[in-house]
Amino acid sequence: MKTILFYLVAFFALRISAFGLSGAYERMWYWSAYQMEQQYGDAANRQIATSCKSCSFAQFVTWIAKSKDQAMIESKFAAYKKQNGKDYVPSSVDEGAKWLDDNGITKDMALSRVVEKVYDVPNVFKKVSKAIGDIYKSKQPDPSHPPFSDAFLARKRVDMIRTAESHLTISLALRTKYDEANLNGAKPVYQGLVRDDNSKILPNGKVVIDCDLKSAVDAIQREKKVTVSINDYYKAYRAGTLKASESDGTSDATPKDDNHAANIQEIKRAKYRMLGGVCHNE
Repeated sequence: MKTILFYLVAFFALRISAFGLSGAYERMWYWSAYQMEQQYGDAANRQIATSCKSCSFAQFVTWIAKSKDQAMIESKFAAYKKQNGKDYVPSSVDEGAKWLDDNGITKDMALSRVVEKVYDVPNVFKKVSKAIGDIYKSKQPDPSHPPFSDAFLARKRVDMIRTAESHLTISLALRTKYDEANLNGAKPVYQGLVRDDNSKILPNGKVVIDCDLKSAVDAIQREKKVTVSINDYYKAYRAGTLKASESDGTSDATPKDDNHAANIQEIKRAKYRMLGGVCHNE
């Protein structure tokens, strides 16, 4: 019972904060890439937050935020410094992402401040991973050491979270059509044909709610005596024609942003660009 309650609390936090945890890890990814360029890259060839000169973590996170959010972010870092007598510096990717998420520093970013003259997320992902890959090929840093290892871990976390978000959107569509009795608003569902029980607990205690779509489809086909093509749902998701789930921060029947699906594809390709096209076991 305690485990279920833990998942429920974490699930509400994830869905209420909408872009939350993924946005936190994206910031940690960009910060790691920024540090790599500062450490290994020639000044003339840097691409990540080039207008943020020798920035601290607080300055970097504030710089890539949208203007309307910067005062709030500055106040969060100032409050930490007042309480602890020093600036906040993350001790790890997971710890930093938790701190950002806990403090609500997770909203959309000013993407052209992450990479100049780039305004869409998939191309920012592409540019950031290529920048890391170029450094890896030319400077050969130890991939097991930060900031390279931090960049790789942050990318992996974003992949996991965004993929889970796509599963939740598809699971809602499946449940609406085949398992309507178990629709439960913003709450996770642990009974019926489509279950949100493929959750993952991160080292920082954050929970990523996920649905095992294969098990859901198998259960639907056995119970309903129908044939369900999960590929059709993935295609609809990528096309932006599925209704948005609560994980998007909305409860309206709005189309899924197809940019989100493109982001997932770019994240999956990122590890190859980051390693110059070399396959790397995670």
